[in-house]
Amino acid sequence: MAVKKSSFFVAFLILMSIFYVALTILPGNVHAINLFVGGTGPGNYTTIQDAINASIPGDAIYVYNGTYYEHIIVPHPLSLFGEDNETTIIDAGGSGDVVFVDADWVNISDFTIRNAGPNPNDSGVELNYTQNCYIANSTILSNWYGVYLVYSDGNTILNNNISSSSYSGVRLYGSNNNDIIENSAFLNGWYGIHLTYSDSNNISNNRVWSNDRTGIILEFSIKNNITYNDVFLNVRFGIHLDRSESNNVENNSASYNYRGIYMVSAHYSLVCNNTITNNSGRGLHFGGTSSSVVLYNVLMNNERTDFHLYASHNNVISYNHASDSFQGVHLYDTRNNTLRSNVFVNVGISIHSDVLENWNSHRIDTSNTVNGNPVRYWKNTIGGTIPSGAGQVILANCTGVTVENQNVSDGTKGIQLGFSSNNTISSNLAGGNSYGIYLSSSHSNVVDNNTLPYNEIGVYIHYSNDNLVTNESVSNNTGSALYVVHSKGNIIRDNVASYNDIGVNLFYSVGNTVDNNTMVKNGIFISGNTLDHWNTHIIDTSNTVNGKPVYYWKNVTGGTVPLGAGQVILANCTSVNVTNQDLTDGTGGVTLAYSLYNTITGVEASSNSRNGVFLRYSNNNDIVNNTVSHNGVYGIEIYRSNNNNITNIVASNNFDGLYMHVSDQNIVVNCSFSSNTRRGAFIYHSDSNTFAGNTFQANEENGLHLLLSNGNSVYHNNLLNNLNESYDDSANSWDNGYPSGGNYWGDYNGTDTKNGVNQDLLGSDGIGDIPYNITGGSNQDRYPLMNPLVVLPTVPSEPQNLQATAGTQQISLSWSQPASDGGSPVTNYRIYRGNTSGGEAFLVEVGNVLSYVDGGLKDGQTHYYQVSAVNVAGEGPKSNEADATTTISQTVPSEPQKLLATPGNSLINLTWNTPLFDGNSSITNYRIYRGTTSGGEVFFLEIGDVTTYTNTGLANGQTYYYQISAVNGIGEGPPSIETNATPTNQLPNCSISAPTSEETLSSTYTIIGTASDSDGTVQRMEIKIDDNGWVLATGNVSWSYDLDTTTLPNGIHIIFARSFDGEDYSNETNVTVFVDNPTVPSEEEPGQDWLLIAVAMTTILVTAILLAIYILIRRKKKQKGEGGGSESPPEEDSEIRF
Repeated sequence: MAVKKSSFFVAFLILMSIFYVALTILPGNVHAINLFVGGTGPGNYTTIQDAINASIPGDAIYVYNGTYYEHIIVPHPLSLFGEDNETTIIDAGGSGDVVFVDADWVNISDFTIRNAGPNPNDSGVELNYTQNCYIANSTILSNWYGVYLVYSDGNTILNNNISSSSYSGVRLYGSNNNDIIENSAFLNGWYGIHLTYSDSNNISNNRVWSNDRTGIILEFSIKNNITYNDVFLNVRFGIHLDRSESNNVENNSASYNYRGIYMVSAHYSLVCNNTITNNSGRGLHFGGTSSSVVLYNVLMNNERTDFHLYASHNNVISYNHASDSFQGVHLYDTRNNTLRSNVFVNVGISIHSDVLENWNSHRIDTSNTVNGNPVRYWKNTIGGTIPSGAGQVILANCTGVTVENQNVSDGTKGIQLGFSSNNTISSNLAGGNSYGIYLSSSHSNVVDNNTLPYNEIGVYIHYSNDNLVTNESVSNNTGSALYVVHSKGNIIRDNVASYNDIGVNLFYSVGNTVDNNTMVKNGIFISGNTLDHWNTHIIDTSNTVNGKPVYYWKNVTGGTVPLGAGQVILANCTSVNVTNQDLTDGTGGVTLAYSLYNTITGVEASSNSRNGVFLRYSNNNDIVNNTVSHNGVYGIEIYRSNNNNITNIVASNNFDGLYMHVSDQNIVVNCSFSSNTRRGAFIYHSDSNTFAGNTFQANEENGLHLLLSNGNSVYHNNLLNNLNESYDDSANSWDNGYPSGGNYWGDYNGTDTKNGVNQDLLGSDGIGDIPYNITGGSNQDRYPLMNPLVVLPTVPSEPQNLQATAGTQQISLSWSQPASDGGSPVTNYRIYRGNTSGGEAFLVEVGNVLSYVDGGLKDGQTHYYQVSAVNVAGEGPKSNEADATTTISQTVPSEPQKLLATPGNSLINLTWNTPLFDGNSSITNYRIYRGTTSGGEVFFLEIGDVTTYTNTGLANGQTYYYQISAVNGIGEGPPSIETNATPTNQLPNCSISAPTSEETLSSTYTIIGTASDSDGTVQRMEIKIDDNGWVLATGNVSWSYDLDTTTLPNGIHIIFARSFDGEDYSNETNVTVFVDNPTVPSEEEPGQDWLLIAVAMTTILVTAILLAIYILIRRKKKQKGEGGGSESPPEEDSEIRF
């Protein structure tokens, strides 16, 4: 009873304690609204602060519409409600906090809160060491911080619009367990939501966009949940975790930022179920972030990389979907990461590192797929062939592996080798990747006979030596077809590189051999800052650009490059002449490196993907009377080259007409720089050069641009119709003194009524009365010329009457000359072609001709054309559009593929694949040719449009030879390869289905099994037991046999079976079983049983008699003891004691 009373008392105390705690946490007594601001009745106050001062803990204050210019301080628990969050405004007037809360349990909602001070920490709402406050449904704008929590826990920031903050929309410092939910944070100066040293907060369902730095950022903050936020259009990062560990980033959308989610030293994080799309840099970035899990994310259309890991180790990356970016997952100097069950579409996996462990320590299995096919990541493997059907191949520390006949297209890096040597990569298709084939720190490999179209880079060789790259077909890559970087001793041989930006690119590499390569619409590009990068290669004239030889001369003094070159490269050459060459439609026209006193004259170096003329570390050369137009980068580039003479150059429609950097004392005279995409001439970090007698006209940015360049002389030039005629931020001279004068400026608005050195004497002198100010600094042309130095021509008008006439695989164009040549003869016509109307792009530049045949086209395609005319002033407008559709030519089909003969009993089965090309006419029949000797086939039979045939009635043992040809409406195509087979009887097969091995049998057991014959029928089935004779079973294809096991002794037995097809028996099959039947007893056994029973009964009877005697003796002793009158201890009940 005492225990029950004690329990009741304890329960009573617990209930009373809970009641006391509830009273303690509540903000005083909770009241209905009892104070008003801005109204007219009793209990109304003029200012919000007055109402707060009059309130007691737990009061509720209602504020009517209006603008209240005040600073609010809340010292105790209360609720503050606005009538409307757009028209109930608290304005701090540009100083201090708008609302400062210094108490727990404060509710603020439905206000516009604005115009805090400009100083750090001036906030719309500041919660200072508070708990359980609620800020909701308000518009908070134009503050330093929108909402600022300082060492405040357990608060809720809900459904606010927070914008135009100087720093952060929502700022938490040292604040934990808060809910930041359903807010909009936008157009803030730095961050939308910003946490520092703040843990276990919930940031959920917010829209965070168009902030000048980052949407959501965590610094030194752990165990926060960032979930279901929409983060977009932020200038830098959508979500940024900086030295913040163990956070969950789940179910967010991060799009159209520079980087979607950016995590640095954010270990032990979970990144799950996020949608990360359309970011201009990377989708998801790990920098020094390890031991994290990345699951079920969708990463799409991020411009550079979907998921980039740098120095990030031991992460698990699984079940993600990545697509349509430059790279899917990029493992850069990382190790020990696990990738499983990721789906890559049009992207894949990239590894980059100069350390072996960062290649061969990952776990990447075939559950990862690229375009539905498995990723084959082999590491530390010697020998073997990659199975067919790979989506991507990665070899890490492998030797002697063969990669062949794979289609590894539309990913990131089709085939990658890291620290792998003596492997063979042959006959693969790797197109539409960032890199087709990628070798890093991999030596002595053979790369042979691969097809590599439409990548960014075809073959990339990085710090890899002595590789052979041969018989590659590399086309339409946006960068280099064959790119050799910091590598030596490689052989680039017998390749075809067409329509790439660069054919063969030798970057800071030495001693490579380039021979017998065919380059179409691209060529060779060499880079390097030491002489051996330029003059140690072997490049001979077996290499061609557009059918013309490449002349790579090294260490040559004197001589003239032969006419008809496709490209000219001079390395460490002196006094060489390059004269009257047409070096167009390649990668570069003429390149000079470490070369002196050479002459380049009469050269047309146009329509190259890079530069027309390139000088590097080359001095005292003459570049005279050349045309460099329509090059992809620069007309002329001069780098670290001095005292060169550039005279009478026409440089138009390049990116920059002339680019001179870190080059001094060059002379540029009498040149025309016009209609260039950016600048006529760009002079950077180059001093003491002279520019005189040139025309800078109609360039899309600056005519002449000098940046960080001093001591240059610029005079007697025409600068007109450029977006900006000039720019100069340094100290240069823009005139030649008086009376020689300065330059002619197309936008000069001065007059000429005076003359003299100071232009203060009456009378004109052809020089403007006031100086021309040069944009960018304090330079002036003191004596601007009033008239051009020469009569300047204009561009020609459009060509007339463009016509397109279709042919087979070609279209012929014709046109008439322009109505006006602009005052200067037409020198060239530029032809534009497209596959859609209005979609024409530059195709080719021809001379002063009025026709062109566009060949090599596909049958049945429509092409659209325009033509423009070019003179010394530049390119004129385009002609009318013309189009034509190439005719479809029909031929006989090509040969059938993969003919295979399979022998049978008196027959041969033939199978084959359709021809690769049907001749543009449907296949109607196949003709079979047969013979009994190789090459002796004669016509045998014509069948329909099928790809199998069974030739029956043949003699076993005779070899038959076959070929197949295909027939279409045009006729019969060539025969296939020859194949042969020899008919023979194939042995039948049989098997025992039951019993199974070591099964125990008894009584009658039905043995069952199956039999088959690939080239006939099974005639009968036979079985035998042990060494007994064969007996017939019932059935043939499915058979059975009833075995009476009682006829066999108990123990182990072997059952054999065989089938017979009328000619031969099958191989025997068998199974071992155990027979166990009950044993029949003999006649003596009943007597033996009765004997045992008799012995047992006797034993029981004797035991019972002895027990009875013992009990009688005990009773007598007891009675005797009672009769003597003596006391004895009582026995316990009737228990017998022994």
